[in-house]
Amino acid sequence: MSPVMMWERVRDVLALVLTPLGTPGMRRRVIARAMDFPLDPVVGRFRQEHGLAEPEAQALARELRRCLAICAICSHQLVPVEGPVDDLWASFVADHECYDDFCSRVAGTAIGRNVERQVRPRDRRLADARLFARLYRRIFGEPAPEAYWPGVALLNRYQRGGNMDEVDFERYLPASRSDVNTPG
Repeated sequence: MSPVMMWERVRDVLALVLTPLGTPGMRRRVIARAMDFPLDPVVGRFRQEHGLAEPEAQALARELRRCLAICAICSHQLVPVEGPVDDLWASFVADHECYDDFCSRVAGTAIGRNVERQVRPRDRRLADARLFARLYRRIFGEPAPEAYWPGVALLNRYQRGGNMDEVDFERYLPASRSDVNTPG
């Protein structure tokens, strides 16, 4: 690692210690590194395993990169993640060498993934979704797309007074449903 890169990482870590979401410059660097990281082999395998079309797989990869950037920026807390992005994350973690390289380049350290798969009460799911939605909007300046984030879909339906039982946490990319916001 070059001295300049090392200094940037030290500066980024200090920014996280001093401010919960770091400085705007640190966030931009983390996001840029995450978005530029090549995920083609991981996404290709995932696409084949799950029968996804290329555009859907690439959109999912974009959301994974964003998710991991959030995790790197908010390393002081566990960021709740579920749904298809978490499934892709699990495939990414399985490629140890590639994942370690990503973590080193983007965060400077390992990005932990919560592998606990227990059914959580609705209130806990809503609180987790609220936290994730708030972080996503604050860091990226736009809402998290429901098509990739079932917790956000649950939260949005709850806030609109809709039926939360309509949120299918197992279904990928519900683009055919008109009531779900899909990335355009």
